[in-house]
Amino acid sequence: LAVAVIGTGRMGAAMAARLRAAGVAVTVYNRTAERARRVAEATGAAVAETAREAAAAAPVVLVSLADDRAVTSAYQGPDGIVAGVSPGTVVADTSTIDPRTARDMGDLVAARGAGLLDAPVSGSVPSVERGELTVLAGGDPADLERARPVLGILARQIFHVGPAGAGATMKLAVNSVED
Repeated sequence: LAVAVIGTGRMGAAMAARLRAAGVAVTVYNRTAERARRVAEATGAAVAETAREAAAAAPVVLVSLADDRAVTSAYQGPDGIVAGVSPGTVVADTSTIDPRTARDMGDLVAARGAGLLDAPVSGSVPSVERGELTVLAGGDPADLERARPVLGILARQIFHVGPAGAGATMKLAVNSVED
């Protein structure tokens, strides 16, 4: 089992650590290279120089970024995630983003023969560390099944909530109720 983790902020770093502790080969990438290096040193993960390199390194790519702008930037361009995926790759984007952004990035990934799950999570860093996240996944059920062995290490509950964009929509609804 091999996973790329793109975005090594608090949640992404915790995901990488949990996956490494479970014996998964992990490649990390972060826009701020020093942050990725710190995670790699702490966990034994490999470091990619670009999002493209990270996405090319594993059949499952976890994305954990701050917002729509960061997501769009990470996916696009010659060094972006889309350039690195290959047919059969599943990108599980755990970022909390606009459903339209999720669908747009999904279209770009699909054009390369890969699949995207908009799979935002409910939970905190301690939830990741205990493997107790809740995943709200939108996208193709077959892609979810391919990503499930990875997501299952991080989450207690994984819900398929509908087609592309449905995970992001559900997460926004949950956030509006919690606020």
